[in-house]
Amino acid sequence: MFGKKYFVYILAHKRNGSLYVGVTNDLKPRVAEHRQGILPGLTKKYKIFLLVYYEALDEPRPAIAREKQLKTGSRANKIRLIKGMNPGWDDLFCTERYKRDYQLDCFVCQTGCNSRNDG
Repeated sequence: MFGKKYFVYILAHKRNGSLYVGVTNDLKPRVAEHRQGILPGLTKKYKIFLLVYYEALDEPRPAIAREKQLKTGSRANKIRLIKGMNPGWDDLFCTERYKRDYQLDCFVCQTGCNSRNDG
């Protein structure tokens, strides 16, 4: 069984589109909230809901620090991170890698799953 994880994540509107950086202690429902438009703000207004990058940390303080580092960093650095993990800018929300890494079932959201990316 995994211990508690804290996730830093990047959402995108589309490939090379608008980006959003966030942090959460439960990635699955947080991304679902973005996708369903439950959270007001940038992601809802600009439909930024493709999970294109994430990393897991074991403690909250380092996760928050990493989020701040990414938010204040350049767009070019964010894109390098995304391309390093996800060169095709695929939606990672329902990939086999994501499910395997975090023992999650696929959450079929409004946009459906990206079944072609098997991690």
